[in-house]
Amino acid sequence: MNPPAAYDLSPIGTVALVGGLLALGPLLWVWLRPSSVAPGERTAARLKALTLVTLFLTFDLVLFGAFTRLSDSGLGCPDWPGCYGELSPFQAHSDISAAQAALPGGPVTHGKAWIEMLHRYLATGVGALITALMLLAWRMRHAGGLSPWWATATFVWVCAQGAFGALTVTLKLQPIIVTGHLLGAVLGVAMLTAQVRVLSPRLCMPGDAADTLDAAWAGAGLRRVGLAVLLQHGQRGGEAVLRLLQRLCRTVGQGLQRSAHAGLNAGAKQLRARRDHQQRALVERDSVMQLFDVLGPLLQAHRDFHQHFGALFGRRLGVFGCGQRRLEL
Repeated sequence: MNPPAAYDLSPIGTVALVGGLLALGPLLWVWLRPSSVAPGERTAARLKALTLVTLFLTFDLVLFGAFTRLSDSGLGCPDWPGCYGELSPFQAHSDISAAQAALPGGPVTHGKAWIEMLHRYLATGVGALITALMLLAWRMRHAGGLSPWWATATFVWVCAQGAFGALTVTLKLQPIIVTGHLLGAVLGVAMLTAQVRVLSPRLCMPGDAADTLDAAWAGAGLRRVGLAVLLQHGQRGGEAVLRLLQRLCRTVGQGLQRSAHAGLNAGAKQLRARRDHQQRALVERDSVMQLFDVLGPLLQAHRDFHQHFGALFGRRLGVFGCGQRRLEL
């Protein structure tokens, strides 16, 4: 079975539609929820609510991304943005079954495909919410308060995160890309948290509000578990980067070792050839002419120079190492 193309953009419209439908629920709640604020302040209240909801769902998306990584589901659908060019694993059932039969313990299974596609659907929904947040922030740009460029920067961030998500799949979970994707997710949460602090400063004030938040956090064991999973995800990503560097270091060291051996073997062959040539010259000296009495010492000096140079070269190579692995010459 031939692997699918890394990028198949045919389902991108339907994937975006699914994300938009997922974002429609929070948007309707923000717009239709009962509010006691004056009509003139309703849009500002909606901006605050939408920012807070987007922060909450973005944090949930990061946790689900950590679950996707820790369950080894990142390649459950080996192409992007769909699954074998389809919207859902339902439509790609035959391709997933064939890949699973070809490699039973491999990265493609029906369960992993659903985990990966759910992560993509949620990410698209968060992207739709951030797009709505940016449009609403620019609509409120003359009302004072938070600059709309914050929401615009968040929109640029979510687009970059989408690109990193695509690279995570198409580059087959390269550790440096996976770790960068995680760090970008933490950056996005920080940006949205900063906007919530500006739009709703009372949430960050000491007193009864702070006590309420502390009590809520103390009772939210699931959040603490999610944070632990997130930290474990970051640790695994960092360990994967270290393993990649170790493999690279070992590969470079072995390549240098092979090159050094090849160079020394070639040098030894040249020295043997020169020695044979010198011996023939010394034999011919006695039978040809006295000129070789001068040529012989010159050839001897020439050989000694190459021998000393080769030994020095070998000692210099011997000090090169990679981690605790040295080049034994």
